[in-house]
Amino acid sequence: MHMRYTYYVLLVFGAGVMGRAPCDSPIYCQGDLLHTVQMAKLFADDKTFVDRPMLQPEASVLAEFARIGGANATRAALELFVEENFGSAGYELQSANIEAIHDPSFLDRVQDPVVQAFGRAVHGMWGQLVRVQDLSRVCPNCSSMLELKHRFVVPGGRFVEPYYWDTYFALEGVLRSGLHELATESIRNLLDLVTKHGFVPNGARVYYLSRSQPPLLALMVKLHYEFTHDASFVCEALPVLRREHDYWMDKHKVNVHVSNRVWELNRYFVDIDVPRPESYSDDYELARNVSSSDERR
Repeated sequence: MHMRYTYYVLLVFGAGVMGRAPCDSPIYCQGDLLHTVQMAKLFADDKTFVDRPMLQPEASVLAEFARIGGANATRAALELFVEENFGSAGYELQSANIEAIHDPSFLDRVQDPVVQAFGRAVHGMWGQLVRVQDLSRVCPNCSSMLELKHRFVVPGGRFVEPYYWDTYFALEGVLRSGLHELATESIRNLLDLVTKHGFVPNGARVYYLSRSQPPLLALMVKLHYEFTHDASFVCEALPVLRREHDYWMDKHKVNVHVSNRVWELNRYFVDIDVPRPESYSDDYELARNVSSSDERR
């Protein structure tokens, strides 16, 4: 049996593509400003623009965009507009302290000196990857980041926000390093996202609000218990885990008929028909260069 991962991409090719978007932001998810900036290819990576927080309220940014010509603005005007109205990606984040554990106990069980040195080096990297959000640095609702109240681990590189299943794999190391408080806070952020949005988005950005990733939150809570034996945390998380399960069963369940039996399966499906904001120009050009509606899906 073949299960197809379906992602609806651009069906309309006019400027300021409108349709079912991941969020209602006219800056970060849809509209003329997003389309014009991304199609101008001001950055090598489309993600750069949608990760930059606004330096003034949305209405002021939109008014300034209209003043420079809107969708007809020159490239030079757009470059200056972005530099004057948007901060750098990660501007609303700060490095965060972690618990001081110099030699985690798991290293004592590693006999090979090379592997032990590698494990110690990995342990030493956590401090470089832990962040805390500080939205007080930007105006209200001026960031594409979703609110996060606790510390988290970022993948690094172009990814300056936490991601769903990346967090699980990070926790495998964080907990072995003895950083139990950091692990708890990382999971709390995801539980908070389920409480607010009904599910854990792909990553902590508004433009990910139509997507999730493999639902590993329950496994994170289980892993946390295996290392901490904190039953109260499991009890606290359980109602939220049930809510996430309901999301997958309500939004992503399909019935598959095989040999007179019906099987319930979950699938990944994103019901939008505009380009992904963080890959806008790539999606737009891909869809524009195919002929049939089936190929555009």
